[in-house]
Amino acid sequence: MREIEKLKIGITTCSMGNGHWMKAIAIQAALKERGVEAEIVDESQALSSGAEKAMKFFEGVYNMASKSRVLQKINEFISSGKNSYLAGWFEYVILKLNAKGPALEYHCIISTYPTIDKVAKIAKDVPIIRLLPDIYAHDLYFEESKRPITYVVSSKKLKKRIAKGKEAALSIKPKKSNIFNTGTITHPKSASYKQDDGTLFLKLGGAGAQQTLLLAILEHIEHDNIVVFAHSNQEFYEKLLAQTTITEISEPFYYTDKYTIIYHEDKRTALEAFEEVRQYAKACIAKPGDVTSAGTAYLLLYPIGLQEIDNANWSNAKGFTQWALSKKEMQLSEYEQGKLIAQRINNGVYDFDAMRSTLQDLKMNGAYDIADLAIKKASKKLKKHPFS
Repeated sequence: MREIEKLKIGITTCSMGNGHWMKAIAIQAALKERGVEAEIVDESQALSSGAEKAMKFFEGVYNMASKSRVLQKINEFISSGKNSYLAGWFEYVILKLNAKGPALEYHCIISTYPTIDKVAKIAKDVPIIRLLPDIYAHDLYFEESKRPITYVVSSKKLKKRIAKGKEAALSIKPKKSNIFNTGTITHPKSASYKQDDGTLFLKLGGAGAQQTLLLAILEHIEHDNIVVFAHSNQEFYEKLLAQTTITEISEPFYYTDKYTIIYHEDKRTALEAFEEVRQYAKACIAKPGDVTSAGTAYLLLYPIGLQEIDNANWSNAKGFTQWALSKKEMQLSEYEQGKLIAQRINNGVYDFDAMRSTLQDLKMNGAYDIADLAIKKASKKLKKHPFS
């Protein structure tokens, strides 16, 4: 057996959000191309039953912020570092509840959801590559410590916050760092530009946000080839069926007389179908937090958090995304927003071809950079001793 085949690399993620899983699947695919069969481990495998339930409770409260402007403000208050006690308490409770959790034995761990690797049972000398929220992997941090942790940070603004110790939810203060350009974390299937077939892709936010908005778009849009990503959200799937009639089923694709729905109870199955479609989609309509992999051009809906605004500003400046609505228009009801977006698509207001052309020139995929780094770190760990 070759040394690379002996490597055990774990990718920790969280079932609560699509973005974490999308990153995990992309990096796993990149590792497979390198000859490493990595395992994806979510909270159901990484934590004890009690810790998992607590985490889902806290995440459920957080996700409610997607439907409430008041809760958004509270979330921004906590995550901005102004109240480190609340942010730290969240992880402290899960850590204590995970006292009898399973041990994760890997030569290297890639974390797409920081809370998991912070509270899971991992040997002190196992290297961790931690992908911090939210989306773009621009800056790679190396920190010398008892547990060698590599931080993948999203933006210069967040980097400064972390360096000054102001990001309480992450509690990171790098002492020494090297910075690498890694671009976006993209699934190999979606890594290169492919000629679109006119498909317009509507994607629901992982927290269940924007259901009314997307349903309104579908009600008013005039387009022959639309795919709606319902992922594993049964509630939204049933709302979609109420608008149309299924004519053919080839799971996870449900073909109807108006559009195609991607839906499956298994999150991974749904997300892999998402990657398959996105590689040839004309454009994807989503909130900024869902631009984790830039496999196609994106028309952006309203943001949920501060980091999503940074993501949108970055990708808009690059030219492969643009806001669907102005700030003022984002204050309209979700139904009115959806109706307005549909009208603009019908009238050809958005230049999807220009965005796709710009995307073609970017040619970036951080999944490979992270995969290569994980192999390097795992190989060093294997040479010292398999596990400790």
